[in-house]
Amino acid sequence: MSNTTTTKYAPGSSAKARENNFGEQEMRLSFKIKDFGPWVKENTNEAGFINLIVSPRKEVGTYGDTHSIKLDTFVPKPREEVVETKVNSAPKKATAKTAPKQEAADDQDIPF
Repeated sequence: MSNTTTTKYAPGSSAKARENNFGEQEMRLSFKIKDFGPWVKENTNEAGFINLIVSPRKEVGTYGDTHSIKLDTFVPKPREEVVETKVNSAPKKATAKTAPKQEAADDQDIPF
Protein backbone atom coordinates (compact mmCIF):
# COMPACT_ATOMS: atom_id res chain seq x y z
CA MET A 1 0.00 0.00 0.00
CA SER A 2 1.07 3.56 -0.34
CA ASN A 3 2.27 5.73 2.50
CA THR A 4 -0.78 8.00 2.12
CA THR A 5 -3.19 5.56 3.76
CA THR A 6 -4.75 6.65 7.01
CA THR A 7 -4.16 4.71 10.20
CA LYS A 8 -7.12 2.58 11.25
CA TYR A 9 -7.12 2.08 15.00
CA ALA A 10 -9.08 -0.87 16.36
CA PRO A 11 -12.32 0.39 17.91
CA GLY A 12 -13.31 -0.88 21.34
CA SER A 13 -9.79 -2.10 22.07
CA SER A 14 -7.37 -1.71 24.96
CA ALA A 15 -3.70 -2.72 25.27
CA LYS A 16 -1.77 -2.51 28.53
CA ALA A 17 1.77 -3.68 29.26
CA ARG A 18 2.39 -5.08 32.72
CA GLU A 19 4.69 -7.36 34.67
CA ASN A 20 3.51 -10.69 36.01
CA ASN A 21 4.53 -12.40 39.27
CA PHE A 22 7.79 -13.60 37.69
CA GLY A 23 8.85 -10.15 36.49
CA GLU A 24 8.14 -10.93 32.86
CA GLN A 25 6.53 -8.34 30.60
CA GLU A 26 3.03 -9.20 29.41
CA MET A 27 0.56 -7.48 27.11
CA ARG A 28 -3.07 -7.44 28.18
CA LEU A 29 -5.43 -6.98 25.23
CA SER A 30 -9.16 -6.32 25.60
CA PHE A 31 -11.79 -5.94 22.90
CA LYS A 32 -15.39 -4.77 23.10
CA ILE A 33 -17.02 -7.20 20.66
CA LYS A 34 -19.92 -4.86 19.85
CA ASP A 35 -17.46 -2.36 18.32
CA PHE A 36 -14.53 -4.59 17.41
CA GLY A 37 -16.41 -7.52 15.76
CA PRO A 38 -17.90 -5.63 12.80
CA TRP A 39 -14.59 -3.79 12.26
CA VAL A 40 -12.78 -7.15 12.07
CA LYS A 41 -15.23 -8.40 9.43
CA GLU A 42 -14.76 -5.21 7.38
CA ASN A 43 -10.95 -5.47 7.48
CA THR A 44 -10.40 -9.22 7.01
CA ASN A 45 -8.13 -9.93 4.02
CA GLU A 46 -8.70 -12.38 1.15
CA ALA A 47 -6.98 -15.18 3.08
CA GLY A 48 -9.35 -14.74 6.05
CA PHE A 49 -6.85 -12.98 8.33
CA ILE A 50 -6.76 -9.61 10.03
CA ASN A 51 -3.27 -8.33 10.78
CA LEU A 52 -2.84 -5.95 13.69
CA ILE A 53 0.09 -3.91 14.98
CA VAL A 54 0.50 -3.21 18.70
CA SER A 55 2.61 -0.06 19.21
CA PRO A 56 3.68 1.78 22.37
CA ARG A 57 1.84 5.04 23.01
CA LYS A 58 3.71 8.28 23.63
CA GLU A 59 1.71 8.83 26.81
CA VAL A 60 -0.33 6.49 28.98
CA GLY A 61 -4.04 6.79 28.16
CA THR A 62 -6.86 7.84 30.49
CA TYR A 63 -7.61 4.22 31.39
CA GLY A 64 -3.99 3.09 31.68
CA ASP A 65 -3.48 2.04 28.07
CA THR A 66 0.24 1.85 27.31
CA HIS A 67 -0.11 0.63 23.70
CA SER A 68 -2.40 1.20 20.73
CA ILE A 69 -3.77 -1.39 18.32
CA LYS A 70 -4.05 -0.58 14.63
CA LEU A 71 -4.70 -2.37 11.36
CA ASP A 72 -1.62 -3.59 9.45
CA THR A 73 -2.35 -2.53 5.87
CA PHE A 74 0.91 -3.86 4.37
CA VAL A 75 0.30 -5.89 1.24
CA PRO A 76 3.35 -7.72 -0.14
CA LYS A 77 4.01 -7.70 -3.87
CA PRO A 78 2.90 -10.87 -5.66
CA ARG A 79 5.73 -13.40 -6.08
CA GLU A 80 5.89 -12.93 -9.88
CA GLU A 81 6.54 -9.17 -9.55
CA VAL A 82 9.34 -9.78 -7.06
CA VAL A 83 11.09 -12.27 -9.38
CA GLU A 84 10.64 -9.97 -12.37
CA THR A 85 12.10 -7.03 -10.46
CA LYS A 86 15.17 -9.06 -9.49
CA VAL A 87 15.68 -10.21 -13.10
CA ASN A 88 15.37 -6.67 -14.46
CA SER A 89 17.81 -5.26 -11.90
CA ALA A 90 20.55 -7.78 -12.73
CA PRO A 91 23.72 -6.37 -14.32
CA LYS A 92 23.67 -6.45 -18.11
CA LYS A 93 27.08 -8.04 -18.51
CA ALA A 94 28.45 -10.35 -15.89
CA THR A 95 32.19 -10.78 -15.77
CA ALA A 96 33.77 -13.85 -14.30
CA LYS A 97 37.10 -13.62 -12.57
CA THR A 98 39.38 -16.56 -13.08
CA ALA A 99 41.44 -17.94 -10.27
CA PRO A 100 45.20 -18.10 -10.75
CA LYS A 101 46.30 -21.41 -12.20
CA GLN A 102 47.78 -23.84 -9.75
CA GLU A 103 50.01 -26.71 -10.61
CA ALA A 104 48.44 -30.13 -10.24
CA ALA A 105 49.48 -31.88 -7.06
CA ASP A 106 50.50 -35.50 -6.99
CA ASP A 107 48.02 -37.89 -5.37
CA GLN A 108 50.69 -38.72 -2.81
CA ASP A 109 50.65 -35.16 -1.42
CA ILE A 110 47.02 -35.45 -0.35
CA PRO A 111 46.88 -36.44 3.33
CA PHE A 112 43.75 -38.57 2.99
